[in-house]
Amino acid sequence: MIPLMIYEALPTVYLTLGILLLSFAELPLLLFSASVFYFVGAAIWIMRSAYRRTDNIAVPQKRWILPDLFYEFKPFLHILTGTVMIRYASGPITVAGLCLVLLAVKHLSQRQANRKCTSHLFA
Repeated sequence: MIPLMIYEALPTVYLTLGILLLSFAELPLLLFSASVFYFVGAAIWIMRSAYRRTDNIAVPQKRWILPDLFYEFKPFLHILTGTVMIRYASGPITVAGLCLVLLAVKHLSQRQANRKCTSHLFA
């Protein structure tokens, strides 16, 4: 059995390892490994988040155009896009990539805080 501290840190480790490999690797096999680490970390994060939800899942009358899976992966796709922009672009594109990464991290933290909340202000 894996110790709880290591088990809880695994998605973050996978995501960080994927970002670091993506940022510094040059070989195609390492870039492929980076994408695998990153998407596995994102998938584990999403599965654990969905399992631990404490808020009520509201089913809207109309279905959104974007599927739920894309909505869940959106911050991770923004982080990935921002990292690629930072690595391969220069000038204002790099700043835009950094802003995209920071915005996605903000959305992930807000989502985590919202799912752990037991009462809402307007409930």
